[in-house]
Amino acid sequence: MKIGGVAVVAYLEGDTLQSWSSKMIVVGRYKDAPTDADKGSNLLGIAYAKAAEMADTLHDSGSKVRSPLTGEFGWNGGVLVGERAI
Repeated sequence: MKIGGVAVVAYLEGDTLQSWSSKMIVVGRYKDAPTDADKGSNLLGIAYAKAAEMADTLHDSGSKVRSPLTGEFGWNGGVLVGERAI
């Protein structure tokens, strides 16, 4: 598939966010280094920003159920499965 980046799976239990259990895996790379044409990307930071948005909204990241808060970017790609697994 020639893809790379960071995957995070987290499980939230209960009706309100108090804690979660999570696992993270790096698939090939956890960042894209800066170049002359691009400032680079912290893929680990992006994955956790998506997870944090989903933990608060209980919707897929980038769902636009509200405006992104500071620290969130509204990026698509995070998927909520079941009631609390992100």
